[in-house]
Amino acid sequence: MHVVFLGTPAFACTVLDALHEAEDVDIALVVSQPDRPRSRGRVTPTPVKERAQALGYSVITPPSVNAPDVVAQIEACAPDFLIVVAFGQLIGRHLLEAFPGRILNVHASLLPAYRGAAPIERALMSGADETGVSIMRIVRALDAGDVLAADAVPMDDNTTLDALQESMAKCGATLLLDTLRHFPARDAARVAQDDAKATYAEKLTSADSPLDWTRPARLLVRQVHALADGPGAKTRRGEDVLRIHEAHAEADGENARPGTVVRADKNGIAVATGDGLLVIDRLQAPNRKALAARDFLNGDPIRVGECLSVEGRP
Repeated sequence: MHVVFLGTPAFACTVLDALHEAEDVDIALVVSQPDRPRSRGRVTPTPVKERAQALGYSVITPPSVNAPDVVAQIEACAPDFLIVVAFGQLIGRHLLEAFPGRILNVHASLLPAYRGAAPIERALMSGADETGVSIMRIVRALDAGDVLAADAVPMDDNTTLDALQESMAKCGATLLLDTLRHFPARDAARVAQDDAKATYAEKLTSADSPLDWTRPARLLVRQVHALADGPGAKTRRGEDVLRIHEAHAEADGENARPGTVVRADKNGIAVATGDGLLVIDRLQAPNRKALAARDFLNGDPIRVGECLSVEGRP
């Protein structure tokens, strides 16, 4: 099978590696997003571009995959399938018409749940005990194409974003290869999505950062995990906004107002919530590096009885 692969983040690299290792798949071309400033203004390639070049593939990084010259370059590869994994650009009419029913997307949710930009993070924040991966046909509507295959991935309150992404990427790679190898049967049995049941996973923004201490500790921990690679989970301490990098939940033996610090020692900073304690394991003050709680307390003691608040609120 000859394929053109379109992807951008590290999540997509796992799928790219699986296709590379498959003896019955030939990757004719890799398409990724353009190089952009990412760290201290340095222009760096996307994870997929970097990985593809290391594997010896030809890579292009067009501002628009739908530009006529790019479409022509993809068509010249004569691929059996276009494989799209977290690419970050919409596939336009010309490519859809050139490869009808043969542009497949590895989407990180059990569609029609969590269509959109941040399905893994939103599922983790939801408190559910599973999410999943779907292989779908790409159509012009966002993540609305027929589903050829799907598989569930478990998660719990201790699941970190990195661990969940890794599990889902491996699941997606396995599911994709199975779909490609049994394509006629999978395509014949594809299932249309029920748009009435669709939910949307909007991109994470700073509006998702504030920790609402009236919520259960287990959901706040999931919020910390889900925001780890993005805007971060945050709380206000006086005039400062603290970013919480790592935390875990404990049963609540205290009867304190949500947001109140009930313990601050080498084992972490325990804060009362609407149900249970959120124990902060690693945090960051403004203009400082992230520190383990015990090291943070050595330089900036947080006292039992202090009350943390939702960022922007008294």
